[in-house]
Amino acid sequence: MGPDLNEVFREVTIRITGEPDIAQAMQQTLRYLRRHLPLDEIFVIGTGADTPEDFMLLRVNSEDSTIDQRLFPKQFGEDPLELRRRVFERLPSTFVVRVEEIAGIADIEEVKRVKMKELNLAADASILVLGVRDMQAAVVFVCNRPDAFSDGDIELLEFVKEPLLIALSNAIHVYMVEQKRDQARDDMAVFEQVTRRITGKLDISEALRDTLAYMKTVMPVDEIVLYRLESRSGGLHALIRVNGDGVIGEPDRLLFRVSGWEKGEVLRERSNVKPPVFVASRDDLPKLDTRFEEFEHLLDGSFIVLNDFSLGAGMAFACRLPGVYDESHVRLLTMLREPLVIALSNALRYHELERLKDRLADDNRALLSEIRTAAGDRVVGADGGLRPVMSMVEQVARTTSPVLLLGETGTGKEVVATAIHRASDHAGGPLVSLNCGAVPETLLDSELFGHEKGAFTGALEQKRGKFERADGGTLFLDEIGELPPSAQVKLLRVLQSKEFERVGGTQTIRADVRLIAATHRDLPLMVREGSFREDLWFRLNVFPIQIPPLRERREDIAPLAYHFIETKSREMNLPTRPPLPSAELARLVEYEWPGNVRELQNAIERALILSQGKPLSFPLLSTPSQELRTGPSPGAMAPMKLEIRPLDEVIAEHLAKAVEAANGRISGPGGAADLVGLNPSTFRSKMKKLGLVHVRRGEIRKSG
Repeated sequence: MGPDLNEVFREVTIRITGEPDIAQAMQQTLRYLRRHLPLDEIFVIGTGADTPEDFMLLRVNSEDSTIDQRLFPKQFGEDPLELRRRVFERLPSTFVVRVEEIAGIADIEEVKRVKMKELNLAADASILVLGVRDMQAAVVFVCNRPDAFSDGDIELLEFVKEPLLIALSNAIHVYMVEQKRDQARDDMAVFEQVTRRITGKLDISEALRDTLAYMKTVMPVDEIVLYRLESRSGGLHALIRVNGDGVIGEPDRLLFRVSGWEKGEVLRERSNVKPPVFVASRDDLPKLDTRFEEFEHLLDGSFIVLNDFSLGAGMAFACRLPGVYDESHVRLLTMLREPLVIALSNALRYHELERLKDRLADDNRALLSEIRTAAGDRVVGADGGLRPVMSMVEQVARTTSPVLLLGETGTGKEVVATAIHRASDHAGGPLVSLNCGAVPETLLDSELFGHEKGAFTGALEQKRGKFERADGGTLFLDEIGELPPSAQVKLLRVLQSKEFERVGGTQTIRADVRLIAATHRDLPLMVREGSFREDLWFRLNVFPIQIPPLRERREDIAPLAYHFIETKSREMNLPTRPPLPSAELARLVEYEWPGNVRELQNAIERALILSQGKPLSFPLLSTPSQELRTGPSPGAMAPMKLEIRPLDEVIAEHLAKAVEAANGRISGPGGAADLVGLNPSTFRSKMKKLGLVHVRRGEIRKSG
């Protein structure tokens, strides 16, 4: 007597629907069905309509279960998709059938033989299949004995197929959930790894190399190219190209130029017809006007493109093998689009900053050249009165020793300092100047060494001092004799250690600075008086250079005059250069120039303003020799002659006036002694010493 089918249906349904774990439910179902069917294992097989592989969603026996094993990859002569389609289309919507009964299908026996060996099943095992055509999925019942299943067994499975189909549906659902969860976990891991690599380094080339090394583990890729479209020229430029060996080619390399790409027309066209990420081919590019051989392998292989039309740029992932990219790679790059676009944007900004930096450097070089041309690359008088000075400049310029420039104000100490800087090894760095006498003592530390934000009232932001700004160059400290004692101590420390801290800061800063100091004061005298530190004087006085005043190098007056006429005329935008008559030049040469070169420059500028295109004249200049010959000009004020009297005579007169003012009274309030702030006895003693006699009230006379 056969089994009660209704009871079997009920028991199978209870086991299938009563256990949330589909593997446990199928194991319990297997144990029960063994009472009525010759069963060793149950397979639950699922697939997708567009997937070339079948998956074992579940394999159960009474002791174990296995999930997610590929069964039929592309290893047979016929396309698995086509094979599966032809198998299922010959069967009812749901069916229970022996595998042997699926006849007339090519290679089905080969599939059965190979897979039964791989799955460790007997070659002549009996197999019943409960399948669903629309789902292209099945529950497979296996017995390792031949001809084990009877028609009654098929009838029993037909009767209980509904709960078994529920189990099949649940298995597929669980599998899909697991697949999505695993895919999400894998996507998150890939996203995290790519983001970390693409944003983890400031150098975009290094970041791309790290990203490429990782991307090779998740997709076929040989090269990454960051490119931008120059719409004005129609050129496609590779900003950065990297492969496994590193960066390829020059920055901003033109890959090719295309007709019709000017004015961004093609860019707008592509933005309308192409998604942000797509698999590209030669057909996606118009006819190339120019092409470089180094780019040819990308066109012959495969490449997938990530475009950002708002940036006018993109990123191409290239593989030398053709046809390797599909929708899975598009999905992967679409997921990674955000960090990759950030990297692309950063690369464009970095490229623009580099371009602006190079342009600024060119502008600075051109401006420096113009300044040097305007100021003159040579020092006026270098071959004349300043020849000994320039010889010393040449000797000391290549060293790193401090230089002390001495001389009267206006002799051109800053010009000589500039000449030392230009001839030194620090010429590539900045020349920073500070007039120590022009900065209040309270702000001098901040000017020299900088300050941190909030270091004192008014310190609203961090400021770099002169030493920090002069790093790698030269610092010129003019009027160094005006430094207060506190600043002298700090300057000495910096000269000895080349280290300092900003005001209000704790970080020690190093600066490689060549120091040039200048003063018109007598520093040795200041050292003796105690107003200038002796150790700082010895540190600065390594190589003193005395600059002679202009009156001691009169041969330089004419070249300087013509130099100032040229430069000041250019600054004042004068249409012509006014001539300098020989008589006026002679007056310039004869004049003593107490203000030295600075006074000569001012005199030339004043004469240019007054000339109105006429020959230059200097009516306000006069020389001592002229005054001796002609005397002072009419109306000139004669100098006041001071009369110097003996001190005792002045004191005696003062005491007499005090007695007269006090009406002859010496002591008491309002007396003469009180008026001059002396004790009455002291007052009388001084009168006696000076020979003054108090005759009568209010009268004083000389004794004897």
